[in-house]
Amino acid sequence: MPQKNKYTAIASLLIAVVLLAVLIGLIDTKKLARVFGSLRVCEALAAFGAFCLAVIAFEGARVKVLFADYPLSLGTALKMTVVGLFFGNFTPAMVGAEIYKAHLVRSLRAGFTEPLIRLFLLRIIGLAVTAAGALGVMLFDERFRLILEKAVISTFAGISPISVYVLVLVGMIVFFGALIRRAMGPPRPAGLAVVPRKKIVGAFKQISLARWFALIGLSALVLGARAVFLIAATRALSGTLGAEGGVLAAAGSVLAGALPFSFGGLGVQEGALAGVLYALSVPEPTAVAVALLNRGFIWLAALAGGLIYLISPPAPAVSNVREG
Repeated sequence: MPQKNKYTAIASLLIAVVLLAVLIGLIDTKKLARVFGSLRVCEALAAFGAFCLAVIAFEGARVKVLFADYPLSLGTALKMTVVGLFFGNFTPAMVGAEIYKAHLVRSLRAGFTEPLIRLFLLRIIGLAVTAAGALGVMLFDERFRLILEKAVISTFAGISPISVYVLVLVGMIVFFGALIRRAMGPPRPAGLAVVPRKKIVGAFKQISLARWFALIGLSALVLGARAVFLIAATRALSGTLGAEGGVLAAAGSVLAGALPFSFGGLGVQEGALAGVLYALSVPEPTAVAVALLNRGFIWLAALAGGLIYLISPPAPAVSNVREG
């Protein structure tokens, strides 16, 4: 492993472990155990169903629409999505998922750059729709805007576990960012891989307007299914969460998971999700329990993806691949 990648990997792993440990350590473990002890199995199963609908079914459909001009079946798109969860959970910001999918698509048609560009455009669409959904709730529902403003003020007015977590998160990011910068030395532009603008524009034009609208619609369905999952998960742990709160919590966890600070968003995503739920008046032990349940479901799906990858035959290689 190159020296730069080694430092980045170590820093990402340390950030994930420390943040998760801090989050759990700040909560009374007895209260946390009681919350998990009150788990309602039927509602937890319903939550898991909504989770699978969001991260596998709708995400797989997005991949299928994205590569509608490729010989890619829906079954293969779903498989790519599940296996991508496995690779994504061991790379910062889950970029490993995009790289794996691009390699698999490359076996269907020569060329690696265009599929990778498309997949990152798909990620941008998903994040934009997610942010727009959260912004819509906060702007058009004054009740939630006032609740969030009050929660932020009260959180930092008195030192609470969530505010301590946020301070630790900021400190860790600053510290390890400086560490990585020092270890890597000054940037060297000659070593950077730059994708020509014409390739990005070309990949964008390959997708029709109807498919762009379909991708936006499916991204909204992903957000909706994630919100349903969090509502059901909160209720399964004896808490309450409304539809608007579900959208805000889902958006917070997704946007935090996209930050390239830890492997698969570990620690960062849990803190963001627990923080939003706490701001929405969910008790802290329940908020942390929901965040941990979310991580458990992610790892369960990632494990399934890893098993599928192990038992699947390798993708056929494409001969004479040329990147024009």
